[in-house]
Amino acid sequence: MSGRGPARIPEPSYLPPNPSVGELRAEIDRTRHEAARTVAALTRKLAPPAIPMPITVAASVGTATRYARRVPIPAWIAVVLLVLLWRRRRRTR
Repeated sequence: MSGRGPARIPEPSYLPPNPSVGELRAEIDRTRHEAARTVAALTRKLAPPAIPMPITVAASVGTATRYARRVPIPAWIAVVLLVLLWRRRRRTR
């Protein structure tokens, strides 16, 4: 029994030899709460990690690359102005 200290061993029941109904109910409630804490701790320990859905991951990556490759508006304005200047020069020749 390595790793178990005196604080981890459940306390024995200190009920008298002939307990009343109230004492029995209190002992049952105490045991029920202790079992619930144990089950909650085991669930946290053994629960599988949250795995994201492949569609969600693919959508988020696609959105990031779509916006990363977008050409900024000032660059488009510069391209339009250069095309207009180029066309004007060709007409004047």
